Amino acid sequence: MANDFMLFPTLTEEYLKRIRFQSKTTEFYYTNKDDEEYELTEELIDQSTSVYKLRDTLGVWTQDDYNFGFRKKYLLRTFQCLFGPEGVACRNAKLGLAVVWTSLDSKQRGVFEVGQFGADDMQMQDEADILFQKAQLRGAVNFSTILYIASDGFPDDDERHLANTPGYVLGELEHFTVQLDGNGSVFPVYEVREEGQPLWYVKCDWIDPLSDPFRETVSININTAHKNYKYLDRKDNHK
Repeated sequence: MANDFMLFPTLTEEYLKRIRFQSKTTEFYYTNKDDEEYELTEELIDQSTSVYKLRDTLGVWTQDDYNFGFRKKYLLRTFQCLFGPEGVACRNAKLGLAVVWTSLDSKQRGVFEVGQFGADDMQMQDEADILFQKAQLRGAVNFSTILYIASDGFPDDDERHLANTPGYVLGELEHFTVQLDGNGSVFPVYEVREEGQPLWYVKCDWIDPLSDPFRETVSININTAHKNYKYLDRKDNHK
């Protein structure tokens, strides 16, 4: 088993207790074409790893047809212990909070800056508001709130052992995962517009049904051009 050796002091459990880090409840939402905002509720499906699944009480939202985003407020009250020779950064450096998101299923990742602070600041209070476009992500999306060096300082003689490179990650404050869709044998459902075709049909597009992924080769197509589609459309108020 490989051992990890940290070259610089990093964020420890003791520091986490001392800085009084607080994060408010995450608010998930999506918007329609008129930029009207609707709430998505989260369901905790794995408490040990903080995995959530999103649900729309209106029954309208899917990640393929709508965007989704989240807001979360962060607060640090007593972070002066992070600066100086007994901390993790130089006295005159700047530290920052950021949200790192990764999606292996979508082969994407990104970083969203939350805020920056220095040793002379009284507190750090800011909000993350991240919006993803429709069909941008699928599968599990991991979110991690990190502490990093935002800008380097000028180390004194007793601070030569501290990290001082902008972008250097000092540690993780919290993390959670959003499961946008499952990996089981379920039918993907798509909307198509095909005049003269049935209201719905199953499409099988495999070469070898014994090895081709089920989700990628079998789907249910719902025809929006059919006269009876209005009975399936939850957004249609004129049925």
